[in-house]
Amino acid sequence: MDYKIKHHKLIKNTDYNLSTPHFLNIYWLSNGNVTLLKNDIFEQYSSGDIFYIHDYEYIELISIDADLHCLSINNYHYINDTEQTISKEIDPLLEDGEHRILKSQFTNIFSALAEQCPVPKQTFLSLLTTIRILSVYNNQLGYKSNNYKYELIKSVTIYIHNHIKDKLNCQKIAEVFFVNSSFLSRTFTLIVGSTLSQYIIAAKIHFSNCSLLNGDTLDNVWKAYHFRTFQNYLQQFEKVKGYVPYQS
Repeated sequence: MDYKIKHHKLIKNTDYNLSTPHFLNIYWLSNGNVTLLKNDIFEQYSSGDIFYIHDYEYIELISIDADLHCLSINNYHYINDTEQTISKEIDPLLEDGEHRILKSQFTNIFSALAEQCPVPKQTFLSLLTTIRILSVYNNQLGYKSNNYKYELIKSVTIYIHNHIKDKLNCQKIAEVFFVNSSFLSRTFTLIVGSTLSQYIIAAKIHFSNCSLLNGDTLDNVWKAYHFRTFQNYLQQFEKVKGYVPYQS
């Protein structure tokens, strides 16, 4: 399981970045308050709350005075490992129960990691499944931004994840969504903070790393994710991850 855990105390600066490219960030607000705009939707959190940030979401911090614990999990696990575990239609009555489950799941994982205890992969997957259920539920209720650009970038990012082993570029993706490629490129950079081409390459690296962790071979992986050459794959991997894959 590819994840990171971080602890941030006494955050007061609204320049603090809540999102991480290619990772789902799950936050436990252990003390204080956070007020933010998520894709133009106003949200407030206080001590004890759990909230999560996808990398395709545009976040603007309005105010923050908080201690935060963050669990970052590779999008690979959120996209691939939970695909078969949720239904298309979510019972609205489940929402309150799912929020309680989410808080219990996160605090249990965090406590175990803090004590350096092993956490089974299935425990992480249960947490991710709960978040996917809540995301589907919110979509069914229409909890989404009225801003076309935010919804476009969300759809583009999800498309990249779902077609990660395809040959992808800005022009092809723009054609899928019936938009001008220059407009898509500018909008993606504005909201996500990286160019679309950089995001695609890094997403392929992060997903391929999980494939390697699951037992796939280097020779299969660089070809499956459509890198130009094996050497190009090694170079891009080191650039993104900070080490070459045979050291992982």
